[in-house]
Amino acid sequence: MASLEITVAVRDGKTMSQYMMLKNGKLTFTNADAAQDLAVAPKGSVNPFCENGGNKAIPPPLTIHPNASLDVVICKDFQATEFSYTAQIGTAAPEDPIIIFEKTKMQVSATAAFFIGAAIGAVAVAVILKMRTPRRPAQT
Repeated sequence: MASLEITVAVRDGKTMSQYMMLKNGKLTFTNADAAQDLAVAPKGSVNPFCENGGNKAIPPPLTIHPNASLDVVICKDFQATEFSYTAQIGTAAPEDPIIIFEKTKMQVSATAAFFIGAAIGAVAVAVILKMRTPRRPAQT
């Protein structure tokens, strides 16, 4: 399981938990209540939640039944660097955490890494062979 750092800060006069994630990551909402549904709704006018693939928005609110989970991804066309949402189980008091996207690091696919490694290896072998090849004496 990945490490999770939770930053707690005051935003707009409220204490809010801030979670960091990569923008292309999966977000899993799990309802640990055994009797009532969990409702998750983004705050603001833009919905960041999409089905796997990131192209089809899931209309809010997301409803997660008791003892169940729901995986969503951030929509590919979502341009903000963060968003907040409200999560509420039944009639309990809601919580308002915020998700902040980490700056994207350069990511290389396994196939690209293989070809890059093969190219570096080929250059290294060529250099070693060139160094080991006996040199012919100069003709006079």
